[in-house]
Amino acid sequence: MADKQRDDGQHRGTELLIINVHFSSKSGSDSLYGTNQPPRDGTLAVRIGQARAVREYIRGLSHDARRTILVVGDFNTFWYEEPILLLTGGVPAMRNLALDHSPVDRVSYTFEGNSQSLDHALVLLGEGQSASIKTLHVNSVLPGSKQVSDHDPKYLQIKFD
Repeated sequence: MADKQRDDGQHRGTELLIINVHFSSKSGSDSLYGTNQPPRDGTLAVRIGQARAVREYIRGLSHDARRTILVVGDFNTFWYEEPILLLTGGVPAMRNLALDHSPVDRVSYTFEGNSQSLDHALVLLGEGQSASIKTLHVNSVLPGSKQVSDHDPKYLQIKFD
């Protein structure tokens, strides 16, 4: 529970719930530019199940206009695939902050020479709140031997008004 002092000296409680995810990898999937097109995603069904579990958990929470919910991490899925769409469509519809930026700015991972965006920050903002995100390109642009991680970190800013 974050506690913010208002201008009139009163305090207003604001709840911040952060759900950090690391969905199943795309291991065993076809190569992005291989013979099989479209490529077969060997673990998509598992990630769909993981996204459904997160969605049901969020749906089970009591409504609170002061609560901000973040679902962040390595989803191992693209923004247009079903695991993300399960969380950004329907009720409650979370907002994928990465979509506020160009595809080049979203890149956070490079695999077999293909720049990808598998790390997302989904947000359900409380009343009077805003959020923004920035990808810090400190790994994906470097050769593997120079990287400290295989993913770029995200910088997330939430403003509680």
